[in-house]
Amino acid sequence: MYCTSTDGVICTYYNTYVSDKIYPNNINLYEKIIKVGNLDDLLKWFKELYSSLIDVLTGNSIHYNYSTSIKKAIEFILNNYSKDISLTDVSLYVNMSPQYLSKLFKEECGKGFVAYLNSVRIEQAKKMISEGCKLKPLIQKLGFNNYTYFFTVFKDITGMTPQEYERLISVDKINKK
Repeated sequence: MYCTSTDGVICTYYNTYVSDKIYPNNINLYEKIIKVGNLDDLLKWFKELYSSLIDVLTGNSIHYNYSTSIKKAIEFILNNYSKDISLTDVSLYVNMSPQYLSKLFKEECGKGFVAYLNSVRIEQAKKMISEGCKLKPLIQKLGFNNYTYFFTVFKDITGMTPQEYERLISVDKINKK
């Protein structure tokens, strides 16, 4: 399905690859946007959609096209992202060499092991920040070894610093009241 010329790429991708994972009832994205009553409802719906998209893209909803080994690796990552895990740890869990797992992971997931692990951790960081967790304790809870690395990864993935994200969430909560 195709929405509008400006939204076409997003809507086509959504309707082709994502919609059945987020909305199993085959809801058309464009029709849903048009039916939203007001700006506050639209903003709320977009935030829910964004969260669902991130879940799908980071593997919280393990994709059915992945091989059994990659599904098992993703499951291990989702259950252990808060620990100091490595490709070797995951490869031992799925019973294959780290080199082969790395190659297979990149082929099937479209990103390397570390990038995938970091995206899972940053999505969890964003959830924890929005729940009011302070940054310093949060870093250790997510398996990062130091603040500087966390800061760098957070900014690379989100385009903003953790403090900027925290302020954005605070402003958003105030606007909801």
